[in-house]
Amino acid sequence: MARGGMGDAAERFVVERIRSLPGWRAGNANDARTNQPGFDVLAVDAAGRELRISVKSVSTGGGRHDYAIGRSFARYPADVYAFVDLTSGIPWPVYVAGARTVEELATERHRSYQTDRGRTDSLNSWAPKVSRALLEAMGALEAWELLNHPAASIRPAVTDALRRHARADAPRPRGR
Repeated sequence: MARGGMGDAAERFVVERIRSLPGWRAGNANDARTNQPGFDVLAVDAAGRELRISVKSVSTGGGRHDYAIGRSFARYPADVYAFVDLTSGIPWPVYVAGARTVEELATERHRSYQTDRGRTDSLNSWAPKVSRALLEAMGALEAWELLNHPAASIRPAVTDALRRHARADAPRPRGR
């Protein structure tokens, strides 16, 4: 469950959104196992194909709306991320993107963040993040059709333009 007190609401919202899609059913994996590692929602299409969906949310104001993806994504992989913006009215906007795409771009952003501070490229205490602006550049806003793609985890494709956007999106060091 996402930290900040509203993660459960975000997860329930994503489950309901998926259940409203033709041919899909979904359940909250945290109902069966508290703090399920790697993913929060298990979605299954009519043919029985399963997708593990990691739900991330922001519930406070601010201009950036950065979503942390955590540091254990390699150990506990998901197929898709659903980023829920809880700062606006219901229905909350949801950004849907393939997990490998998100992880690659968040890692690119993280590298830039670390390099700008003269640090090594490690996943220290700062978890890789993606911003709402990067998700919008990816075309992820309400991109529920992604679930039907046979290679959902690598959609949208990572382009050089998205890599540049991810690097430019990293917060600059204070005083620079």
